Amino acid sequence: MKTSTLILALAAASPSVFAAPMRVAEEPRTPASAPAPAPAPAPAGAHPVGSLRIVTPDGNTVLAQAPLSLGTSALSTLTIDAKQAFLFANGRCAFNVKYDERSDIAKFGTTNQIYDNDVLVAQNSSIDLAAGITRTVWTQPYLQPGTNNLRLVIDSAGAAPVRAWVRVQVNGTCAAAAPAPTPEPPHAASGPASSPTGGDTHTTVTYGPGTAQWQALYNAWGYSNYGRKQLDGKGYAKYAALVALNNDLTTVVKAGKVTADAWNSLMARWKAISTDPAFIALMKSITPTGDGNTGGTGTGTGTGTGSGSGSGSTGTPTPPAPQTYGPGTSQWQALYNAWGYSNYARKQLDGKGFSKYATVVSINTDLTAAVNAGKVTVDAWNGLMTRWSALANDPDFQAAMKAIVPTGDGH
Repeated sequence: MKTSTLILALAAASPSVFAAPMRVAEEPRTPASAPAPAPAPAPAGAHPVGSLRIVTPDGNTVLAQAPLSLGTSALSTLTIDAKQAFLFANGRCAFNVKYDERSDIAKFGTTNQIYDNDVLVAQNSSIDLAAGITRTVWTQPYLQPGTNNLRLVIDSAGAAPVRAWVRVQVNGTCAAAAPAPTPEPPHAASGPASSPTGGDTHTTVTYGPGTAQWQALYNAWGYSNYGRKQLDGKGYAKYAALVALNNDLTTVVKAGKVTADAWNSLMARWKAISTDPAFIALMKSITPTGDGNTGGTGTGTGTGTGSGSGSGSTGTPTPPAPQTYGPGTSQWQALYNAWGYSNYARKQLDGKGFSKYATVVSINTDLTAAVNAGKVTVDAWNGLMTRWSALANDPDFQAAMKAIVPTGDGH
């Protein structure tokens, strides 16, 4: 009799043992009087490990990082400047992000998602995990200026997805440094310029390697090289303008830096040519390698960094794009520029002994398939642009391209 009374008493004193598990999104309730529960063991399936890291395009330098938390009671915060973004679109900044995950059992074809509050901003699919091996995942979320409460969902389509949180503070404005090609600085007052020579409230902005603006200009330069060579003698009405622009882009690339004003002007001129229907049609008709690697239908209107004349948002930030990108989006234009430059690199480096030529061919082939399709999924775009960014920033690739003099005129 005493034994049964004791069991009932213990059961009454330990209701939490029989309680249903708490939803992650709910604020945890503090027990009235009970010892702190033992920490939960790490999930046996796929789960995050360590910190979320914002990195440079080549992935070698960590710009900011903070630990991922499996609960919402105390979020870690990392702070990043909007200028570190590699792309701007629809009022958001795109960053190169890495995080690690691990599984105690083998998992195949998993999907991870990142939400900014309730907005899906990044997704990676077809992730395979070997048992007990940590894997690094690259992705490129679009974040809004200010505070972003990120929710990482590991194995989101699985039976037991695992969620982790981190807060990202983006300082600055998610827009290109200058919204339009104009001789005045982008932040100049709308009225007449008050001091053409003053400069006491404005310092000269310069872009160089490692910035999103430089990468966009570098892609444009590569594609203009390709266009100049392929359209020579083809009767293109604006060929002289293309040659002049290519010369100016070459001068800047050799200098290794460009002012914001010069960047605005060059990218506006490139946009005018790259969106010219006659230019697009001629480039589409070219078969540079003779193996079916033909041009596409690109008609994007951005500059490769999202600084073109896009349609502004009048309300709260919306997802940067649906699940696919196509002509007319800045993401498509960035991919289209990368495709053009990869065409040029593939042709110029063929037979030159470049150790990573197979990588050039692989990326160019995949970019060509996307351009010919006229659209690309978000996942595919993330993968293609990550691969292209790694190649374009590779010192060996840059040295090999710098050594090329395709026209014989010092170009």
